[in-house]
Amino acid sequence: MTGAAMTPSGAQAHPPAPSAGHLPGSSAGHPSPSSAAQPPSRRRAWLAGWLLLALAAAFAAWAAWFYQAASSSAALTLGQARDQALQAGTREIAELNSVSDTRIAAWQARWLADTAGAEHTQIEQTNPAAAAQIKKIKTSSRASVTAAALIHIELNGRGGAAQLIATVRVAQTADSGQTATVTNRYVAALTLTSSGWKISSLLSRGQ
Repeated sequence: MTGAAMTPSGAQAHPPAPSAGHLPGSSAGHPSPSSAAQPPSRRRAWLAGWLLLALAAAFAAWAAWFYQAASSSAALTLGQARDQALQAGTREIAELNSVSDTRIAAWQARWLADTAGAEHTQIEQTNPAAAAQIKKIKTSSRASVTAAALIHIELNGRGGAAQLIATVRVAQTADSGQTATVTNRYVAALTLTSSGWKISSLLSRGQ
């Protein structure tokens, strides 16, 4: 006879109940989704770490850009200063070696405008004697710079200093019409003033 199995005591046997670890729908041996999630404190720390890393990368990129921009700006400023100093010094050396015996006062005013410092003071002191000498010999001079080079420059705030070497050809014309040409070499010190580059020292190095 078929039927439920009987225990030795005559009671009907029942199949064993499934254990809690093997209930239908349970996943024994695998963590539940809630247990796999990271604790809030660890997640905040992870996000903070990535945020700091992103900020550090952004700062490094900005610093590199700023340094490059500053370097380019400084190089541009120095290059412009060199061009301006060379141009001003070349013109001023030519003017300091030029004079017209019929317009002495105008040329002497130009000499003062072209100079600063010790050179300016010296011209102020010697202008009367120079004017008398020019009137006496009645000779005009016209100078031109045939070669020039800036050999030093430095900028300091709104000021600066530079050194220029130049070769100058001076054509002299006497009142009689006789002409002569003289070539000299000069070393000029330049000072950056509020009105531009001015010659503060001019030394002749001979022919």
